[in-house]
Amino acid sequence: MVDYTMQKRITFSRVMRTMILFLFTAVFYSGCTFIKYTDIEPVTPKIGSVSADTESLQPILRWNDRKVNKGSHYDVGIWETLVTASGIFRDNRIYYRENISGPEHRVEIKLEPNHTYYWSVRVSGSANWASSDILSVGAGSTREHDVYFIFTTPKQ
Repeated sequence: MVDYTMQKRITFSRVMRTMILFLFTAVFYSGCTFIKYTDIEPVTPKIGSVSADTESLQPILRWNDRKVNKGSHYDVGIWETLVTASGIFRDNRIYYRENISGPEHRVEIKLEPNHTYYWSVRVSGSANWASSDILSVGAGSTREHDVYFIFTTPKQ
């Protein structure tokens, strides 16, 4: 005969297993995306699951440096995208500014309307551009490393 305490533990254990299985199934089939940033993460254009839309052909790029050092300066780059059957890739760099004194920069050239671009920022003097790791969970799970930030300009 099983005592009452032991029976409660067995029931609790079964309930927990069922809840964990339910949560795992819900996440797997709902298609969630998790994004992990390096020390610098984008603020605007606001990144949704993967990309963002801007309201201007000369957007303001803002970022948050979680390891901010007083007097830090930054470099900003924008790259065209190359669309293939395999996906969207970073192509030619079309814009570069260096030694920016704060965590924001207005793009000084007009970008193409309704066009998708990659952008990134780095601390001046560093070789490492800020990026993200993207994990998409669902029926066709994918994981991408060192992905620059993506935005699309308005149609105008």
